[in-house]
Amino acid sequence: MGVRSVEDLQPMRERRPPRQQVDDLRDMKFDPPEFEGNLNPDLFIEWIQELEIFFEVREYSDEKAFKVDVLKVEKCGSLWYENVKKDRAREGKARIRTWSKLKKIMNKRFLPDNYKRDLYLRVSSLNQGCLSVEAYIRAFEQLQIRSGIEEEPE
Repeated sequence: MGVRSVEDLQPMRERRPPRQQVDDLRDMKFDPPEFEGNLNPDLFIEWIQELEIFFEVREYSDEKAFKVDVLKVEKCGSLWYENVKKDRAREGKARIRTWSKLKKIMNKRFLPDNYKRDLYLRVSSLNQGCLSVEAYIRAFEQLQIRSGIEEEPE
């Protein structure tokens, strides 16, 4: 009888490679929000932000994010997208294949040209009125984030 190593004496199950850790975030049950083509720019911005968070957490590529987005555009939004596809084909333009390209086209359609200016005016004319301090600060920060205005460091 030959000399056995310590590994030979261990049961088989202990010699198996360790299981890979499961990514809990991928198992979360969360569907991306739907977009119905609403012309309210604030709702559109919120929808974009929710999708961006969803895509980031799921680590979707730009191409996969595009496919998910197309599935979540409904009603008037879906009609708009079908029209965009037909127009691009008729004009000989390439098909849209990425989320970043679709988002750029959607921004042109669903965010009015004066949206940023209106947000800036809303920020500069915001007053506390009957709002609590907390509600006022929340409203100010929301407008500031949407408008892209950055506060100067003191």
